[in-house]
Amino acid sequence: PNMGKSSVINSLFGRKVVSSSATPGHTKHFQTLFLNPRLCICDSPGIVCPKLDVPRALQVIFGSYRIAQVREPYSVVRFVAEHCRPPLHTVYGLSPLPDDDALSALPPS
Repeated sequence: PNMGKSSVINSLFGRKVVSSSATPGHTKHFQTLFLNPRLCICDSPGIVCPKLDVPRALQVIFGSYRIAQVREPYSVVRFVAEHCRPPLHTVYGLSPLPDDDALSALPPS
């Protein structure tokens, strides 16, 4: 994913030695640069292929699934809310919501 590898390399060299951008996918080629005769630094594209056994919401959070491709963001928000520690309702002093089964058992309003 876009982690700023090119920016870190430019900082290490103290000048612009590789092109960098805030836009993911800017680096197109694998590049090697010698910081000194004994240390070779490599810059590479940050392409990560999605895995089938990783939930889509987690792929979005980690940046391996393009946010522009997300059609339904609520599952990602729900994933974050359900996995926060401490739970969000504790942080904000709220009553926890009942689970989906309890909600579906309520009479229609």
